[in-house]
Amino acid sequence: MFRVARFTTLGVKRVLPGLLLCLGLCVTSDKGVADHVPFVTGLFQEDWPLEMDLFLDTRELCRVEDKSKCPDVPARLSYPLNGQEENIQLLVETRGSWRLRRDICTIPPLFLIFPEEQIEGTLFAGQDVLPLTTHCSSKSGKTDDYVLKEYLAYRIYSLFSEISVHVRLAFIRYRKPNDKKLPVPHYAFLNEHFHSVAARNGAELWETPRLDLALTDPMEMATMELFQYMIGNTDFSSLGLHNMALLRSKDGDLAPLPFDFDFSGLVAAKYAGPDPRLPLQSNRQRLYRGFCYPGLDWDELFQNFIDKRVEVFELLDETPGLTKRARKSTRKYLNEFYVILESPKKREKAIVGACREIKEVDGPD
Repeated sequence: MFRVARFTTLGVKRVLPGLLLCLGLCVTSDKGVADHVPFVTGLFQEDWPLEMDLFLDTRELCRVEDKSKCPDVPARLSYPLNGQEENIQLLVETRGSWRLRRDICTIPPLFLIFPEEQIEGTLFAGQDVLPLTTHCSSKSGKTDDYVLKEYLAYRIYSLFSEISVHVRLAFIRYRKPNDKKLPVPHYAFLNEHFHSVAARNGAELWETPRLDLALTDPMEMATMELFQYMIGNTDFSSLGLHNMALLRSKDGDLAPLPFDFDFSGLVAAKYAGPDPRLPLQSNRQRLYRGFCYPGLDWDELFQNFIDKRVEVFELLDETPGLTKRARKSTRKYLNEFYVILESPKKREKAIVGACREIKEVDGPD
């Protein structure tokens, strides 16, 4: 059975034995379905940003959603380690849909595909495919704020649930092959592969077209949905599994694994907006999209978030690179959530009274 991380801290990393098979669900293209499961390595056990150069010809990146006919782009990753420079030859593939558009992203989100013989004895040992969330555009420094705030969102969720994607911050220069000119570096972060999340939790990835909430732990689901409300994200579906993977425990319990938070109010990206079917004018507005789970202890759920308030803001303070304006607005946005949560009257109206009946499906679900 899955347990919500009520009393664990972000620094605690559980490495569970055994490698588990993927049952078909990966957010990736076919490249994300590996023949083996990546080992849990030290890559995500440290918080200091990795300084890296990624050499590739960005003009060769495929900008269509169907990448079945798109060749992978050769690239080289270079980074300093213990006073020496390590170089890894790898392949790169774009991922996602919205941020593939050239008018949205100069550097779209990527998959880094590692040949096994290239990474033995390196920081990336045991990995085969890693998602890289990029700064997206080089047109404005604010785009680094976007990626840093989404990185923060992943770290915040790890405070509340062990079923969470670990992330590692990076500071990357995207360089043309054989180009000696040093471009301006940008923040990015590496996402832990879903296989590794499953391995850490003694679980397996599970594929189903629609989630049966009866097979889930109400507190685990409600924790995920309250977190989505916390960061102002409505770009997810508990039932339809939009921006959500599933893990299945040995006992058969299913648990949500949310990802992609760039459309949230916390990130506040200019290219993002709410679903037009929702009664929202901007993605900075909050709307609770969670369900009414019979027997759920709402007070316990709320207290768990209240107890972690200090840690949430510590993570914000620890996030490097944010502009003063972004840091201030993010603090204000998170404070607004806690004002609601700490008022019985406000949280009853905005959350408990707004939860949806499980059989209810109106608009995006």
